[in-house]
This record gives sequence, structure tokens and C-alpha cells, in this order.
Amino acid sequence: MEKWKEIKNWFIALVISSLIANFLMPVYFYDPGWIKRDTGATQGIYEPGSMIIRGDEGYTVTQVDYNGYINQSSDLVDSGYILVMGNSQSNGNNVMPNKKWIALLNDKIQEEKEETGVQIYNISVGGYEFYNQVEGIKAAAKEFPHSDAVILQITTTNIPIENLLNIQQREFSEETRGGELIGNLTYQQKLRNGIKDYFPLLIYLAELKFPQIDISFENAFLQGSVNYGKVVSDNVEDRTKELEVYEDALREVFSLLKESYPGEIIILNIPAISIDEEANLVIPESEYDNIFETVCEQNDIEYLNMGAIYQENYEKYKRLPYGFANTKPGNGHLNEDGHKMVAEALNALFKSVAISLNANPFWSYNVPSKSKITALIFFAIL
Repeated sequence: MEKWKEIKNWFIALVISSLIANFLMPVYFYDPGWIKRDTGATQGIYEPGSMIIRGDEGYTVTQVDYNGYINQSSDLVDSGYILVMGNSQSNGNNVMPNKKWIALLNDKIQEEKEETGVQIYNISVGGYEFYNQVEGIKAAAKEFPHSDAVILQITTTNIPIENLLNIQQREFSEETRGGELIGNLTYQQKLRNGIKDYFPLLIYLAELKFPQIDISFENAFLQGSVNYGKVVSDNVEDRTKELEVYEDALREVFSLLKESYPGEIIILNIPAISIDEEANLVIPESEYDNIFETVCEQNDIEYLNMGAIYQENYEKYKRLPYGFANTKPGNGHLNEDGHKMVAEALNALFKSVAISLNANPFWSYNVPSKSKITALIFFAIL
């Protein structure tokens, strides 16, 4: 009898402590409901108007806009804005909203163009890789028909060949916009979102601590971007053949990109880094890097790899793009320095190509030259 009484007391204590922890958890971790959809630029959106709270890397309270994407505002300018399709490195749910690279870049462009309104619009989803973005770019062009450019943000060029083959693109329908979806949730969707809303401790444990507890919902959570550790054959002949297949598959994908999106396309590579035993910053190199960059050039797609910029910032200023006060340096998601580096690099890129793209309203920077080379020198001086 005493044994059962002790078990009962332990059970009551567990329930009470869990309720207290669940009540306090939103201060540290909170993920809003996720709404899956069959059509649209992404496979789902967050509950429009909700917030995301993160304290595991840095600390932030992030706003979800009316469309269900991670933006401070959905008040887009009438035309000439740029879309960002990426993963959690673009969502920036580890720094405050005004410190994210998208917000910083938006501020720079607003100031440059002397115009208010959202110039850079984020439709990134945590965990999305390059092929996920290609699947959604046709729908994105229809969902946001007044965009003039799109940034596809990747974390590596080591893309499994099977993921580049037979890509099926998503369609778009007006019924799948955020405002429409939120008013037509199914009972199952309401139940899932209710669990996320009212049991943040359970969701936190399922996502981060006990992955064997299978209560996660596909694409419902912000996942850290992953670099593939792709194994390449040691056999020279096999490796050469593999690289040729990769290049052919990439050409097909880039051709599909150009057909699917009428505006300018930029690919932004935010790679992982490591610190060696001598405290040097190391950027992982891949046999695919040169192929990827070459195919971009052949398709008139701007390609920006942040690796060299990270290296320069570390050597000159000892700044690391990853790592927070509560995490290991050089690991995880972009910190404030990392976001700042990305914003500055993209802003410089926009200015350098402004002249050659001056038929496009988005790229209309006020530069005193019609020569791209002169523009580059001018902005370098600035």
C-alpha cells in the first residue's frame, strides 16, 4: 500500500512539474501551428499572425506575417520586390527580427530607393534544400507575380543527384494563400495546431530532445540547415562519371528554373564552417563547387558563395558567422555577425549588377555611370 502511495505521489509531482514547465516553456521555445497545403510556393505555412520564440541559439521573438511566412510585414511594394526562397538560415529564428539579413538588406534598399514598403520578401521554410525550392519556384512566380527577382539560398553544392532528377513543380491556387487557408482548416489540422499551441513542452521534447517520440508533423518545424556529407567514389573513372552526371542533371534543373521564373535569379550559398586545431577557419570544399558556379554563369544566374567572405572577416576581425553566447562558436545558425555579412555582400552584389539590369525596376540604384566596371569601382570606394 505504501508503495502505491509513493508511486501516486511521484506521478502527481511529475504532472505538476510538467504543467509548470509547459506553462513556462513559451518564454524559451514556442512554435505556432503549421498548415500544410497541396499548392503554393511551399508545402505549408505557419499560422498567419503568430509568433515563433527561440532561446536555444541566441534569443528571438519572430513574427509570422498575414501570408504565413516569416516576415515583419507583408506590406509589399507594388512591384520590383525580390523573393527569398531558402531554409532556416534565411528565416533567422535565432536573432532578433531587425538583425536578420533579410531585414538589414530591406532597410538598405529602402534607404537607397527612398521608398517605404517591403522590398525583400521571405518565403523560406526550415529544412528546405535546393530541390525543394526548385519544386516551388513556378508557384512562387504566380503567388507573387510582381516580384522581379528571387534569391535561392542553399547551404551546399553537394546535392544528391537523385534529388535533381525528375523534379515535379508545384502549382498555385488562390485558395492556398494564408488568409484563405486559416479560415478553412480541417479538424485534423486544428487538432495538430492546438497541440502545438497548448503543449509547447511536448513539441520541444519531440523535436529537439527525444526524436524517438514520433509526434512531429512533416515540415512543421524549423530545422537547421544541413550540409550533405556526400561520399564520392575513390575510383577516378567512377568519380569522373559521377561529376558528369551531376553536371548534366544540374543543367536540366537550371533550364527548368529559367523557364519557371521570368525575373532575375540569384543563388546564395551560406556554407558551414569549421575551426581546426590551430584556430584557423576552414570552409569545406567540394568537387561540385566549380561545376555549380560554371553552370550558373552559363545560365546567366548570379552566384554568391559566402565562404570567402567568412574567411576574410575571420582573418581580419576574428568574426565568426555562426555561434552564440549559449552555443559552440562556429556551429549552428547564423548569428548577428553572420546576418550582417550576408546583407552587406548581397547589397554589394545588387549594386555591382545594377547597370546591366537597369531595365528592371528593382535594380534601379542611383549610380553615376552606365558602365558596370565604373559602378564596381564607385561602390568599392564607398
